[in-house]
Amino acid sequence: MTPALSDLIDSGIAAQQTGNLDDALKYYQSALVLAPEDAEVFSLLGLILTQLNRFEEAEPLLRDAVKREPDEIGFRMNLAELLTRTSLFGDAKKELNKIISLHSNFEPALEKLGDIALLQNDKAQALEKYEKAFSTTSNNFNIGLKLAELYILLREYDQALNIIDLFAKQNPDIPALLNLTCVIYIAKQDWLQLESKALSCDLPPITRPMLKLEFVFN
Repeated sequence: MTPALSDLIDSGIAAQQTGNLDDALKYYQSALVLAPEDAEVFSLLGLILTQLNRFEEAEPLLRDAVKREPDEIGFRMNLAELLTRTSLFGDAKKELNKIISLHSNFEPALEKLGDIALLQNDKAQALEKYEKAFSTTSNNFNIGLKLAELYILLREYDQALNIIDLFAKQNPDIPALLNLTCVIYIAKQDWLQLESKALSCDLPPITRPMLKLEFVFN
């Protein structure tokens, strides 16, 4: 890779990470001019087009990148992102399971499989994938939050609280954790615990007669 190509890719990634998708697109398009056969450029350009909802343009680039380097898991992840966004869940799962066959505990693929399962309303499958992803590293906040939310939907409140407590020990003032804790106490109708947390929660104003399980699940 030439220094000029490397600089364009690095600039594109930096722009993408800060949400400047149009700038990232320009960098990757310039990179494609320099390297019209580069699989990494294909995949990065395809991903940014996916994020811009330009799916028809993105798909051939993402598929070509995987065809050129089938063992590159990042390229398959990017293709799976497109397939998920276009509701081609079966195809997305095939790509993700190929990644799992190469790296059985690859956390992002397991998380994405959990996301797809939830989109298909398969809570049991989502739980299996999120739990496996979380077991590979218990410090991933996003996966932990998804898992805690799913436990709440399944009314496994103690399991959810265990995860919340794990992260709360590091930072007890994270709003998302405080809100989930309050939701759990509402579901359990534990008014004393709720009162102790209520001032920290960003929930709609409600009164005790309204604190029913339907508030949580409907």
